[in-house]
Amino acid sequence: MSSRLRQNKLNLENDLGENTVASILVTGSNHGLGLEWVRQYTELRWKVYATCRRPAEAVELRQIAERHSNVSLDHLDVTDPGDIQAIRWEIHGEPIDILLNNAGVYLEKASLNLVACVTRNGLIHSQSILWVACGLAKH
Repeated sequence: MSSRLRQNKLNLENDLGENTVASILVTGSNHGLGLEWVRQYTELRWKVYATCRRPAEAVELRQIAERHSNVSLDHLDVTDPGDIQAIRWEIHGEPIDILLNNAGVYLEKASLNLVACVTRNGLIHSQSILWVACGLAKH
């Protein structure tokens, strides 16, 4: 765990008070950085809401959630307003201290030729994951 992450945890604990558990919602948490953030915040004993589009396929993430009671794993497609509403219900109105919007798409998975898949529509879709989803999450 990085010293910066430890310091951020201490700062948040000071802001929240000793008896309050900090919480984080991580989108796109099934691999890469999202999965590592889930590991790090789980180790810090935060309440972690780990989300991804296909939880059934997220083997490592499911294993973490099964071993740690402070981790919940939920389906979330950040471009779907219905999914965003469903995750609000799942959280039961609990405050989220950090929204770590890590969800994204791999344009190159759509094609063997990366140049061929970088199209106007592909880029708009990719950016909608990052920006439109943030706007939906606020409302």
